[in-house]
Amino acid sequence: MSLAFLVEAFNASDIVGKTIVIILVFANCLCCTIVLNKRWESSSIVSQCKKFLTVFGKHKFSAALRIFGELDTNKKVTGPLAALTKAVRETLVATLKLDSIQRSKLLEEGVLPRPLKQSELDALRATLNRELTQQVIQLESGLTMMTTIISLAPMMGLFGTVWGVLSTFMAIGHSGRPDIATVGPGIASALLTTVVGLVVAIPAIFANNFSVRAINDIINNLELYSEDLFSALLTASEAAAQEAATQEKESAPAPAPTVIVQTVSPTQVVPSPMDYGAPAPGYYDNPAPQEYGSPMPEPEPPPRQVQRPVPPPPGL
Repeated sequence: MSLAFLVEAFNASDIVGKTIVIILVFANCLCCTIVLNKRWESSSIVSQCKKFLTVFGKHKFSAALRIFGELDTNKKVTGPLAALTKAVRETLVATLKLDSIQRSKLLEEGVLPRPLKQSELDALRATLNRELTQQVIQLESGLTMMTTIISLAPMMGLFGTVWGVLSTFMAIGHSGRPDIATVGPGIASALLTTVVGLVVAIPAIFANNFSVRAINDIINNLELYSEDLFSALLTASEAAAQEAATQEKESAPAPAPTVIVQTVSPTQVVPSPMDYGAPAPGYYDNPAPQEYGSPMPEPEPPPRQVQRPVPPPPGL
């Protein structure tokens, strides 16, 4: 089928109809450019994300923070995930104030020099959210223009149709002859704007849906990776805390020996019996108690001994 009637309808249109058609054709070209650009950008980003996640997966269960060092050495680490990781790395280095040795250990081994504080974790989380938002804004750039074109194209076509029908009826009123030869070209030029508006809007709707779906998949990957990266930071912080506790325990001095003192209740102490010896002679001879200050009784004199002469032996 020949499309020459479209050219005839365009030539029969007035300045308003021609302007609307030209604007719609330009909007269609702009929409096609945005769709092709988003299609190429989405394919490139998906390929970059796959390569990045492959590299990150090698260190995920051993030392996930080694991905910081891969940013400078591995050419496969590119794309929005790399930009997200780089922003977190710069914030981490600035927060911890690492020297050259600690920075080298972090990049090569993925080991933190010390555990992270809660305020430092909050700062890293804010960096992740901020960089994620910037990447989403960059990915969705251009979609607003497509949405605007999809919404305005049918409305502009309808406006051109109403304008063309209005001008046609005005011409009929001035000429006074409502024949088909007079009405036909005006109605055709009026309907041309509606056709062009629908031709622009319908393909743009499908293209926009495919672009939005591809971009949403990329955004989901970004969100999942941000959670994995933050979990890796928490794991590295816990490992650093355990290492610090181990070193502190090894460097602590040996404890002093414990002396156990056993106490015995006084009621359980039984004194050993003591041998006071036999009482002195006469100790019990005076059992009556003596009053304080009374004179002691005089001791009895020893019995008197009488010496007798020894008799002579018998026979003298």
